[in-house]
Amino acid sequence: MFRCLAHITIEGNTKTLELRSLVEFESEQTWRNLTNTAKLKLPRKVYFEDGVSYLIKRGNKITIRVGYGDRNSERLVQRFVGYIAYVGNEVPLVVDCEDEMFMLKQKAVKPKSWKATTLSEVLNYCGITDFVALGSYNLGKFSITTKQSSVAKVLDELNKVYGICSFYRNGKLHCGNPYSASQGKAIIFQVGNNIEKSDLQYRRKEEVLLKVTAISNQKDGSKIEVEVGDNDGEHRTLNFYNLQKSDLEKQANQLLDSLKYDGYRGSFTAWGEPVVNEGDVVELYDIDYPERDGKFWCDKVSLSAGRSGIRQKLELGAKI
Repeated sequence: MFRCLAHITIEGNTKTLELRSLVEFESEQTWRNLTNTAKLKLPRKVYFEDGVSYLIKRGNKITIRVGYGDRNSERLVQRFVGYIAYVGNEVPLVVDCEDEMFMLKQKAVKPKSWKATTLSEVLNYCGITDFVALGSYNLGKFSITTKQSSVAKVLDELNKVYGICSFYRNGKLHCGNPYSASQGKAIIFQVGNNIEKSDLQYRRKEEVLLKVTAISNQKDGSKIEVEVGDNDGEHRTLNFYNLQKSDLEKQANQLLDSLKYDGYRGSFTAWGEPVVNEGDVVELYDIDYPERDGKFWCDKVSLSAGRSGIRQKLELGAKI
């Protein structure tokens, strides 16, 4: 019988600690948040020799692999890489972790103003040269102030003002539209088969009420704003730079069309395999209602692992 196994690696300056035991492991991956997180709970009866316990401290790099195994095999998969952000004092020991964004929160950046700039220029100024730009972004006038005292706060400001999402995926910073990344092979789930619990709702296009507000920040500091969709619908906001009203309406209607579709919405819980990460494509197959089959972006993965096994709660995004 297969059971949940773990392999945790914590790297210090001169030593590396490897652990094979945990009580609980939880993590969240989503492009909607600047930072992906993980929480570890270690067994009560874990003892450390002198010179080893100091490895479990804030700032040390941590890699967490979990999966299934028995006496003859292990199917461990890397599910989190980042840094220790907080170590609790309770027993059992609880360790909070953050992904690579943790380092950008510690990295200071000096104030600077541009009369006209691009996303690449701002990121390069912040010391980021290795990133994936999901789209082309001319920002126009942009300033880094004393309030944006770290690189992470600059990324947060780019999201608030221009709607540019920043998140780590496969260890690399991605900036822009999360749905414009290249699509991998779809991961198939069959309703009623490899889905443990479902909160999915199938809705037709005409049943979906949405309102989209599109805002364009102009060169002179003014703004153009348009609204499309249903006044009493769920509200979404888009930010752009230097677009005229006709182009702004086009962008708003394109988003509206992508979100109003016949298909599933919501989330479902699966076991630990097949492994799904944020940004993957999930294909839902329903043998009883084949007309409902479809492919969707996975917007969020909430993973839990421990003595009760491995569970993945997958939240669907836009239909492909």
